[in-house]
Amino acid sequence: MKTSKQHWVIRRLAPVVLWLCACGLWTTDLSAQCTNPTLVPNGTYTAGTYSLSDNNALSASNFSVSQGASAILAAGNCIHLSPGFRANAVGATVPTTFQAWVQSTPTTISFLPSNLTGLSQTFTWTVSSPSGLTNLSHVLVQFNPGYAGAVNGCYIYYNRIANLLYLANDASNSWEGGFAPGSSGSISNSQCGITGVGASVSTAGTQLSVQVPVTFNPSSFSGTKNQLLYAQDLSGLNSGWQPMGTWTIPAPPAPDFIFSAPSNPISAQTGTLLNLTYNLTITPQNGFNNQVNFNWLPFTMPGCYPNPPAVIPASAPSWATTITIECQ
Repeated sequence: MKTSKQHWVIRRLAPVVLWLCACGLWTTDLSAQCTNPTLVPNGTYTAGTYSLSDNNALSASNFSVSQGASAILAAGNCIHLSPGFRANAVGATVPTTFQAWVQSTPTTISFLPSNLTGLSQTFTWTVSSPSGLTNLSHVLVQFNPGYAGAVNGCYIYYNRIANLLYLANDASNSWEGGFAPGSSGSISNSQCGITGVGASVSTAGTQLSVQVPVTFNPSSFSGTKNQLLYAQDLSGLNSGWQPMGTWTIPAPPAPDFIFSAPSNPISAQTGTLLNLTYNLTITPQNGFNNQVNFNWLPFTMPGCYPNPPAVIPASAPSWATTITIECQ
C-alpha cells in the first residue's frame, strides 16, 4: 500500500503521530503551508531508523521508508510532506513505522541567582516543556565569556532520564563525572567544579528545576561571564542557548610577597660532604610585614639535610636570609 500523491502539512495544533504498519495507514491532510522549512535529505530507507528534528519546520520530498524501516520527524511548527514522500508497508515482514511529531519546543524559564558576584554559589536552573515534563531530556548550562562554544569554560549538563550531572573537560570534548544530585560525587576542571552534595531536582507542572552548587577557580576564570541556559526534549527539539544574565568571579588576591632564589644546580659524588649556601630574598607586596617561614622538601636530593630558616622583616625593601644544605 502506498500513500496517495498529495501534500501533507502537519501544523502545531496538538502532538500528532502518523503510524504506518502492515495493517494500514492513517493520513492527515491540512492545507496550510510551512514557512522556511529545513529540507529532509533525500533517501530511501529499508532498514534501521532515520530521525531528524528542527525547531521550526521540516519538508520531505524524494524520501522513502519501507520494508520494516522507521522514520521519525519532529518540528516545532509544521512538517510538510510533498508528493515525492513515500511510506510503504507492502511486503514488510516487520512493521514499517513513520512518525511525525509537531509540538512546542522546550523553553528556558530562569537562571537564579544572576547579575551578582562570588567564588561559589548554589544555582537553580528552571526549564519547561509544554508537551509535558517527562518529554524533557537535557538541561545544559554555560558560564562563558562569550555566547558560542564552551572551550575553557564552565559547561554543566544534567541528564534527566539518567538523573546524572556532568561537567565538560577543558577542551569541551568529553563529559566528566556522572553522579546523581544529592550524592557524594564531585568533578572539576580548570574553571569550575560541581558537587552532588547540595544538588537537587524538583518539578512543578511542566517545569523542571535543577539546583547545583558551583565553585569557580579565580586563578584561571576570573571576570564577568555570561550565564547561558539550554533545554532539549526527547524529540531533539530545543530552546537554543538563551542568555540569562551574567556572573562575576572576583580576581584572586594579590600576593603578600615575591620569593626569589638563585638557580645554580650543583652535582656531587656519593660520599662527598658538601655545604651548599643559597641566598633567599623576599620582597614584600601591598604593605605585607610579617615573618615568613620556609619548609624544605628534598625529594630530588636524598641525603641532604637543610636548616630551614625564617625571614624576619627588616626596614629594607627586600628581606634576605641564607639557607645552608649539607649533603653526604
